[in-house]
Amino acid sequence: MDIRTALDALVTREAALTIAAPVAATIAKAYKYMPPQEITLETPCFTNGWRLVRHDMGHGRSSVIEGYAVNAQLFIGDADLEVAADIATAFHVAFVTDIQDGDNTLGGAAKVYQFRDGEGASLVALQRAGLNYIGVDYHLEVLLTK
Repeated sequence: MDIRTALDALVTREAALTIAAPVAATIAKAYKYMPPQEITLETPCFTNGWRLVRHDMGHGRSSVIEGYAVNAQLFIGDADLEVAADIATAFHVAFVTDIQDGDNTLGGAAKVYQFRDGEGASLVALQRAGLNYIGVDYHLEVLLTK
């Protein structure tokens, strides 16, 4: 198991999210990695980045545990910020439900996939390529074993 495989599984799950209200919508794009800042995003979308926060080797390197902090960001583009916030909140509910009710191993790519303790998620104002978005900033924990 490696971080690339885990991100592939995460992006697949992000891309499958749908909402029925306040408007019917699906995720237009889930980026495995964060695209360059000057790229205009096709919304609603997710971008992802990671940070290695733990690396433990077993005796004789018989096993390796890697812990990653994954920063997933949901971007909603709507000129009406109240509507954008409502759409972001609806996708948030769908994402949390997927994490709670779904496979927390990302299809076997990870040992554990969950929100990071104390960080979780926040409704935020985001900016990219000179455009303003409403979105959700997620802090996830992915634990991999080798």
